[in-house]
Amino acid sequence: AATWEHALRLAASKLKEIRATRGGNAIGVLGSNQTTNEENYLLQKFARSVLGTNNIDHDRSVDFSSFAHAMAGHKDKSASLRDTATAPAILLIGGNPTEEHPLLAWNLRSNVRLNRGRLYVASAKKIKLERQAKAVLRFNEQGYAALPGYLDGTGAEIADLSFRDAVLAEESLLVIFGQEYSGASIEALVAWGLKRGNVRFAFL
Repeated sequence: AATWEHALRLAASKLKEIRATRGGNAIGVLGSNQTTNEENYLLQKFARSVLGTNNIDHDRSVDFSSFAHAMAGHKDKSASLRDTATAPAILLIGGNPTEEHPLLAWNLRSNVRLNRGRLYVASAKKIKLERQAKAVLRFNEQGYAALPGYLDGTGAEIADLSFRDAVLAEESLLVIFGQEYSGASIEALVAWGLKRGNVRFAFL
């Protein structure tokens, strides 16, 4: 236990010591994906101007490397932000675009309103975009991993078959999924879509 003043003085003295004895390149700075652009600008300014290091990065809460691996060789299966504004049917799994990606949320709402796009939401928590959804599937946190099996008809963990039937009836589908997926669960979800042939993916 310590006061903020004591903690900051200790951190400052240790950073000064490392910079003086080993140089700025011995220091790395890791930012947050919860901070504003302005705060991140100040952080990189502090890292470069005060600490003398270019070793700065930010915390990544999504597993893009697993997504890239799962999509390798299937370039036409990834969707752009522009596609979200015109896709006839979209399955949003997890995430909360209203908070995490306002432009995507705007595209989805506009697509439903202007193009009569059909939005399906599968999530462990309630989100604002459910107001525009044609159907909503609610499950617990373990349901994310079970979803590919549910969509494939091989899993029994999720009981609501009407949602699955509506999604599978779509001739083409854009699947947008959030940070609830990583590693093997991304590969399982993408593998399901690649088998169907009419599915494209975007990682929120």
